[in-house]
Amino acid sequence: MGKERDGAGSLTQLDRKITILVDEPTASARAGIEPSTERIHRLHGTSLIHDASTLLSLGASTFATACTIFHRFCHQCSLYEYDVWSVATASTLLAIKIEEEPHAMKGVIHVFAHLYRKRILLATTENPDQVKNHPLGASLPAANTMSLEEKHQRLEKVPLPSKLGPVYKEWHGRISKMEAIVLRQLGFTLYWIPDSHPHKFVSCIYDALEITDVKLAQRAWEYCNDSYRLDLCVRFPSEVIATSAFFLAGCDFKVTLPTKPTPWWESFVGKGKEKDVAAITNVILGLRSAQEGSTFSNDMMLASLGFVKTMQKKNGEAINSFNDVGSFLWDHQSEVFGKDM
Repeated sequence: MGKERDGAGSLTQLDRKITILVDEPTASARAGIEPSTERIHRLHGTSLIHDASTLLSLGASTFATACTIFHRFCHQCSLYEYDVWSVATASTLLAIKIEEEPHAMKGVIHVFAHLYRKRILLATTENPDQVKNHPLGASLPAANTMSLEEKHQRLEKVPLPSKLGPVYKEWHGRISKMEAIVLRQLGFTLYWIPDSHPHKFVSCIYDALEITDVKLAQRAWEYCNDSYRLDLCVRFPSEVIATSAFFLAGCDFKVTLPTKPTPWWESFVGKGKEKDVAAITNVILGLRSAQEGSTFSNDMMLASLGFVKTMQKKNGEAINSFNDVGSFLWDHQSEVFGKDM
């Protein structure tokens, strides 16, 4: 913790450890995991956070906080150490506490247990072949024999795990343990995250540029949400992400923003940030415009609709996570959805 004096002579506390951006290779990259493989796991984790946030009616700030925690943790710990489901669930629970949302752990467990059932049953897509044939994916045998309508009917009939049952206990134990691991790994300094989201700059840019179309600001807000699907939030400052989102929104609505005497974005991010703005816009556009049938499109389908198998290892050998193929949770769901009802 450093101390500096401002013009009024008072002391200002500066914690430089939490403001610096992460620019070194991730732990997974250092462990030899291919970037494309890490990318699909990142997309899988953030898609789980997005779906859980929707079901829990969480605010945009809570979603962004959960994704920031998720990405920062995944920068420091490799996919060989922890599974995405545990990290995503713990990140969501921590974000709810930080943002003081009115949800208990029971509700979080029920939502993720529901998402787990839908994902391994492939009950979120009418064309499951693109998902179930992916080499990194896995699904229950029942996913191949039931129609989409039958899957939804079965999901409605099967109750969520009882708080006194073994399934709930398995989820509760894993999430509680993972929450402590995430907190310890990130140094218990998470209070600053809600104030660092790019969404907070959207209204400032909107007012400063004197734009009257509210839809443009809404589109920029949506692009800010998209930026959390991958790790832009730990690689670039929030104001640069917000500026990039506004640039894309302006292009969508064909709004001409001022470039003289200096480009408009320099008023918000300073000079020499053109490459950063270009990099961010390309990533966001890539997420939105993946060509159907391409490798990246198939990865997006699996990450958003299916179940991605873990990469955890112990002593150099592959192991199952708490909900992976062959785990108690997996076998329990296979038994439930495999029997006649």
